[in-house]
Amino acid sequence: MGRSSASVAYQLEFAEALIEGEKLGQNPANVTDMITISISSTDINGHAFGPDDPSQKELIVESDTALDAFFTFLDKSIGLNNVMVAMTGDHGVATTQKAGDAMGMPVLDFSPDEFTKPLEQMLESKYPPKGKSKYVLQMDNPYLLLNRGAFEAAGVSEEEAEDTAKAMVPQIFAGFVSKAGNTSTGRQKEPPTLTTIYTSKQMREGRLPNTDYGRLIAHSYSPYVGWALYMNFGPYQFPWHGSGTTHFSANSYDRHVPLELFGAAFVPGTYHGVVAPVDIAATFSSLLRINRPSAAVGRVLTEVIRPESTDSTWVSDTRSAGTANRSRSN
Repeated sequence: MGRSSASVAYQLEFAEALIEGEKLGQNPANVTDMITISISSTDINGHAFGPDDPSQKELIVESDTALDAFFTFLDKSIGLNNVMVAMTGDHGVATTQKAGDAMGMPVLDFSPDEFTKPLEQMLESKYPPKGKSKYVLQMDNPYLLLNRGAFEAAGVSEEEAEDTAKAMVPQIFAGFVSKAGNTSTGRQKEPPTLTTIYTSKQMREGRLPNTDYGRLIAHSYSPYVGWALYMNFGPYQFPWHGSGTTHFSANSYDRHVPLELFGAAFVPGTYHGVVAPVDIAATFSSLLRINRPSAAVGRVLTEVIRPESTDSTWVSDTRSAGTANRSRSN
């Protein structure tokens, strides 16, 4: 049920019950209420079949119907003139190997074992293990996770473990050769390519390039990752087991998501500038006249905000409940 439209409808019905039960939008102190909803059905289906599969289009169309019913509920219970909505996605996704082959695209999914197994052998040769534990845990995009316990048992620090693994991985990728040509198009596949690699310690200490890409990597770091290497691969290349596809690369198709804003505060239209989901918090904080979250890095999307009238209320006209659509294209 997880990747079906029924799960989307169930989730939105739960949201309706929550809104009614908690009386959201009816605060007697006239304080704004907020509800966040994360629909993961399209993510689950997308991983399994890819963004180009007919089942994904069907799921999106059916989800749109469920969202229409949800917004109708909001209009009847609260009034859409009293509601502001932001819709976006947390990530994009790569084309599947199957779809890429059919279109003649240079898509390459490859097994993580192609580099994790040789890396394990190289590490065991340099640091004879003190037990049965492996040094390499797994490739969990975009991180190659290292076994802290195994390294510490061998007397190896985090910095040495990560730096050593970081130096070994490119050596493995340098030995890869092109695979057989695509039988459906005759296109020769490129070998797996490693484009970027940083250690957890580098990320934690901010030792990254002062570039847009470097800042994106810095913002993605979490101490919960542990000892690891951050890795990015060539365009439309991703380590993966079996069919389907994944994301978490720094390539544009994994970062291109829509951003839609709805409400009386916004000027209707389609906007073609570069935006990001992190702009939502900054924009809504500005509209609500509150401080933005302490770690917010987004910007206020002033170009989509309707000018205020002299009495500080939003200008009301026939377009008062317009939609401002923004598309993030990095």
